Amino acid sequence: MLGLKTISEYNKEIKRIDKILYDFKEYIEECPEDSGTKWNYESLKYIRNELKKEQDKLED
Repeated sequence: MLGLKTISEYNKEIKRIDKILYDFKEYIEECPEDSGTKWNYESLKYIRNELKKEQDKLED
């Protein structure tokens, strides 16, 4: 997906996305009327989950 090659690269990227998701979640709770943020949040969750799947394949 992103050209990551090692498990540590995946861990670093997943951790970075988790931080962004945490910040988005706080903003969504404060401003639920901003629908664009919710869409971005869901898109990032999807990307994180895909990275985790790729990471799992590397571990096998």
